[in-house]
Amino acid sequence: MIQEFCTWLSNTPVSIWIQTANWVIPTSQSIHIIAISLLAAVMLRMDARLLGAFGRNQSVAEMADRYVPWTWRLLLIALATGIIQTVAEPTRQLMNPSFRWKMFLLVVVLALTALFVQQVRKNAVGWDRLPTSFGAKIIAVVSICCWISIILLGRWIAYTQ
Repeated sequence: MIQEFCTWLSNTPVSIWIQTANWVIPTSQSIHIIAISLLAAVMLRMDARLLGAFGRNQSVAEMADRYVPWTWRLLLIALATGIIQTVAEPTRQLMNPSFRWKMFLLVVVLALTALFVQQVRKNAVGWDRLPTSFGAKIIAVVSICCWISIILLGRWIAYTQ
């Protein structure tokens, strides 16, 4: 069923245009890589704060207010450029186990981020005691592991089928 969808999508006028326009795929890949890099950097900054590594002069709520909007903006850019790449080469993306794992981990880390934001808004003061919070450190470590995996899996898409 997925293969049939991939075949249909790759034969649509939009997909054919993307495939034949020499500039679209390299441009979207470049923007996608930059957006994912910046997104991972923003998330790493927040995770480092949760671990107590830096940013202790700023409350967790202030940090979330500052960085989370960037997370969602960068995510939209990454998703838009990722969709362009998927429309261009649906079989390469949708049939690829690396792509599927990348999408799964992206959903996990975004759900974790949304949960984090919700919890910070509920109890901003409590989150500032983070150096002693085992739960906050677990969130940070899981997030870091997810982002490293997402980046690696994104690269492996080109080399696996």
